[in-house]
Order: sequence, then structure tokens, then C-alpha cells
Amino acid sequence: MNFSGESYNLGFTSRQVLHPKEGKFGRFSRAPVLFFIVLLVATALIVFMIISNPIPLDSIEYAERLIEARAQRASELANAIEAITYQFYANRMLNDLLLDYTASKETYDVSRWNSIFSYFMEGMAEASPELEDAMFFDSSNIHKRPLTMTDSLT
Repeated sequence: MNFSGESYNLGFTSRQVLHPKEGKFGRFSRAPVLFFIVLLVATALIVFMIISNPIPLDSIEYAERLIEARAQRASELANAIEAITYQFYANRMLNDLLLDYTASKETYDVSRWNSIFSYFMEGMAEASPELEDAMFFDSSNIHKRPLTMTDSLT
């Protein structure tokens, strides 16, 4: 290396280096403008597609019928639950059976209560198909076998 201030040409050609401020407005100012134009065209295209292809009235009418049918089914289910609940309150024999079951000290052999409970619940299920299975737990004795509607729940 020569540090005396002389320069040697090694045969390389150098590119012209621009000052950072030179050419800034010429080349880089087009990018935001181009981006804005593309964004504007894309937005206009989306708006045009929405306006030219509205939701068909058939779909809206179908959705309204579907919502009405589901609301009617929910109302029917609520009425069925209300009827079943009323039967529990109104049936004195069932209430006496459940009271005797909870007062009993027996924890395993609950067949004498279970057969009557199962008979009553299966009769309710015939009238209300929403009722599939049922269980009755004695909350004061968690070790006591629950009364079940069917044998599949035991």
C-alpha cells in the first residue's frame, strides 16, 4: 500500500455514486403514488363487484324461513319442557316416591323406587319425545345409587 497520497488505477471502473439527496424525488416519489393508484383501483373493483352482484332475494327468503322454523322448534321444545316439569310437580305419587327414596338409608338396592320412577319416565317419554333419558340423584347422600329412566344409565 502506498500511503504517500498517490493513487493507482487498478483497472476497475467505478460507478457514479449519487449523493443521498440526489435522485430521491425522481425515483422514490413514484412508489407511493403507484401504491395509492393500485389501492384505489382495487377498492373500486371490490365496490363494483358488490354492487353488480347483490344477494339474491331467494337466499334472504330461505334464511327467513329457516329462522322462523328454528324459532318455532325452540318454542315447541320450551313447551315440552314446561309440560314435563308440570307433570313432576303435579304427580303426587311420584313426589311421594322421591321423598321416600331420599329418606331411605338404603344406598345400593334402589330397585323398588327405580322401577316406578322408570315406568313414569318412560310414559313421559312417549308423550314427549324430547325426553330421552333421566336420572334422579339424592343430593343429601351422594353415595346412593341414582334412579334412572333406563338400564343404560346405571
